[in-house]
Amino acid sequence: MEAGLWLEITEENVPNLSNVNPAVLAGASDFSIPYRGSQVILAYNEELLLEVLIEAGDLEEGAMEIPAEFIPSTFPELMAWACEYPGQFIYPRPDTTGAGREFVTRAILEANGLDTDAFTQDAFVDQFGTGELSNEQLQELNDTYFAGAWDILNEVEPCLYNEGEYPSGSGATGRLFADELVSMISIWSDQALQNVALGVLPDSTRFIQLEDLPMVGGYAASTLPTTASNLEGALALADFLLSSEMQEAVVRDIG
Repeated sequence: MEAGLWLEITEENVPNLSNVNPAVLAGASDFSIPYRGSQVILAYNEELLLEVLIEAGDLEEGAMEIPAEFIPSTFPELMAWACEYPGQFIYPRPDTTGAGREFVTRAILEANGLDTDAFTQDAFVDQFGTGELSNEQLQELNDTYFAGAWDILNEVEPCLYNEGEYPSGSGATGRLFADELVSMISIWSDQALQNVALGVLPDSTRFIQLEDLPMVGGYAASTLPTTASNLEGALALADFLLSSEMQEAVVRDIG
């Protein structure tokens, strides 16, 4: 950055930057062009879940709609739902995809009273400093912030698909869902929309987000080198990508 290799992005050279949520820009660098956001959500198969509920005796035979009370809207409700209908929910291994990693992150936040401020860089430095953590500090970190999440996840594990047979990656999770081996999964919003559009996931797929605290997401962004052979054209493309028309297309066609 100090060498001037990257172009600072402003509303003067990319006017449609004004369309971007200020909260997004606040978390981005001055050289960043955030053009797409996505987050981990829950997908459920409405038709399959209807069958599960009827078979469980929670709905009468011939029921055509799922009452809202049977769709979890908070993390505690999701944990209770998973054990009420064992084998119907799964999230992927957290080391293979964000759909699993961000689900575990959400469990960590649940165990810490939904206090997102506790996990900021400033909060960490205030408590542990900037040096290498000692074994005692690592133990304190785990006991204070993470042990409760492991308890939550261990408690729900027997209720998951095959008692916790975690698929490796979003693709494997999607196949379990498409093959109707589970009726609910965690999945990235862009992947979910693309897979429904391509027919990979059934038309009866529905999407929800937790209402108490959404699962984590992120933003795709680009930067422009000051040495670009056609910098004017690159800026015009960036401005086009941030136009209302293209942003609507991104949500509709990419997710």
